[in-house]
Amino acid sequence: MLKKKTTVNLNHKVCYCPGDFVTSNLDEDTVMMSISQGKYYGLDETGSRIWQLLQRPIAVTEIIEVLAREYTGPLELIQKDVLAFLEKLLQKRIITIDP
Repeated sequence: MLKKKTTVNLNHKVCYCPGDFVTSNLDEDTVMMSISQGKYYGLDETGSRIWQLLQRPIAVTEIIEVLAREYTGPLELIQKDVLAFLEKLLQKRIITIDP
């Protein structure tokens, strides 16, 4: 039986996969290594800010609200970009959807 692909939406709470990542900050950016996957990831300033917010289970809408207060840009674009970024993290098993 095929399993339905889960996607991130505005009704979800998300958080990073605890215990799996070693991270280091480089100025405004973050470098991460997944211990279980043996892969490195680099996050720019905005990605790093989202990563900070993911240290506890957080509603996707709350992430969008925080970024809308801290960055300039249309809310629709911020929402679209946050959902796309979280989707990439979910597909790489960097974050989980919290029930």
